[in-house]
Amino acid sequence: MASTIYEAENALIVGAEVKSYRPGASNAYVDYANNSGDYIEWTINQEAAGQYDLAFQYALGASNSRPLKLYINGEEQTDLLNFTSTGSWDQWNAITKTLQLNAGENSVRIEAAGSSGPNIDFLQVSDPVSGGEDTTTGGGEDTTSGGGGEDTTTGGNAAYDMMFEAEDAVIVGGVVSDYRAGASNAYVDYTNNTGDYIEWTVSLDQAGDYNLAFQYALGASASRPLQLSINGELQTGLVDFSSTGGWDQWQSVVETLALDAGNNVIRLEAAGKSGPNIDFMQVTSV
Repeated sequence: MASTIYEAENALIVGAEVKSYRPGASNAYVDYANNSGDYIEWTINQEAAGQYDLAFQYALGASNSRPLKLYINGEEQTDLLNFTSTGSWDQWNAITKTLQLNAGENSVRIEAAGSSGPNIDFLQVSDPVSGGEDTTTGGGEDTTSGGGGEDTTTGGNAAYDMMFEAEDAVIVGGVVSDYRAGASNAYVDYTNNTGDYIEWTVSLDQAGDYNLAFQYALGASASRPLQLSINGELQTGLVDFSSTGGWDQWQSVVETLALDAGNNVIRLEAAGKSGPNIDFMQVTSV
């Protein structure tokens, strides 16, 4: 599944302010300053028309939701994007909307709708992983803080969207670093050709198929594939991490796999060529 990240601070910004002191953002982020009129507008290019998932990464420490208007190519969408509290300004989640985009340039705007807005880190545009509607998670800027998580469940049929940082996983051989630009916080650098691995434990309410998106950077010209295992079982074929063109250039590779209800152990292990730098894993229901 193709996936591209568009940083908020690189978009057209009106009224809102670029800031960088909150931990957990991929680089800087945009803070809505006013209750109305503020907006972020990205221009994105798509090779083909079709349905795409638009995931807005955000933080919101206020207890109340801060919905935003969404415009696609100048057309206001029917429903507001409901950015609910993430529990803290340092806790980042995503809300996803599946929408029709044109071939060529598309403008995507999110605008304050009467109650300021969340802090926005980036927009991620992907081939659709699920049909329609929002998968909500937290959002926005104030002076409150507290607990909070990155779970983006939205009732009913258990839509799921959660980020798992690499530096919070079990790490063997790899090294946690933070000097490369563009990572969500820190990242893990594979140092050896074999034996190094990152292992996450993911707890799920429901068994089913899930998309596992591994956010990474690879400045080397040659691919550095990794071996993926789920609950101790090696998966067929290596995960191909191709060059991103620079160690500060981040993108994702996605695998769709069946996961169990309860705990799932997901491991990425060096397979003879060291590995890329891994920022996080995003797990999303299909």
